[in-house]
Amino acid sequence: RNEIKDIKNMLSSVVVTEPQNLNDNVASSTALKLRQSGFSPKVIKKLEKSFFGKDYETGRVSFLRSLAQTLIPFDIESLKEKQIFYIIGSSGSGRTTLAAKLAALLADNKSNSIILSEFQNGTGVMSEHLRGFARLLNLKTAIIEKDKAPISEVNSQKTIIDVSLDLAQSIESIKVSRKIYGHKNVCVILTLPGGSSSKLIEMLNKSSENLEPLIALSKLDECEIGPEEFSKLSELDSKIGIITGTNDLVGSIALSSENVLTQYLKENC
Repeated sequence: RNEIKDIKNMLSSVVVTEPQNLNDNVASSTALKLRQSGFSPKVIKKLEKSFFGKDYETGRVSFLRSLAQTLIPFDIESLKEKQIFYIIGSSGSGRTTLAAKLAALLADNKSNSIILSEFQNGTGVMSEHLRGFARLLNLKTAIIEKDKAPISEVNSQKTIIDVSLDLAQSIESIKVSRKIYGHKNVCVILTLPGGSSSKLIEMLNKSSENLEPLIALSKLDECEIGPEEFSKLSELDSKIGIITGTNDLVGSIALSSENVLTQYLKENC
């Protein structure tokens, strides 16, 4: 009771006010302004050395660059060397379009044949959407049993799989592929469309954390991803490998880098 009484006494002297009514020293602090922008206190605290002692604009850019560094996979340049790509994500997230865009990117290397694949959906027929992309890009197609690995010729073929089934139904195939072809040759990419909430990000991370997916930010020309969502990705130690919009198959996909991601953060956060 005494402790509760002490707390009540302390709270009685607390005044809730708008940020603009704070004194100049507090209101102008970089940490406060970053919080007002939507970045989480946890991320700001973790990266406070990046802006400490700097004016706001310089500190903000330094903070965003440090945030970008935490989100970039250290081996992003090896992405094109992978042999098998599983594209996972919810319906409407741009998953199938990303599979086609990735195929167009990898097709630049003439020494490898590209196969667009999809899991067996019970009909034995590939979705018309994916078949349309394959015809447009002049690529071979294949259907894969949900609990089996694709047949792939290492070093001469790359297989891109649109995971149209529920993720739980494809986990066994991913495990088998990694066992057969090696962990380093199999890549799982999770499509995260612009406008995704931090709660959705947390849910997707929980359902796929054992797969260690690379994040592909998709549909960014339709809706942006902001400070709250980038904070959540950083807190979950997620890695962003691909940035893309909705339209154009060729030349519309960018492999993430410190400069590319920092620029996006500067323009949208």
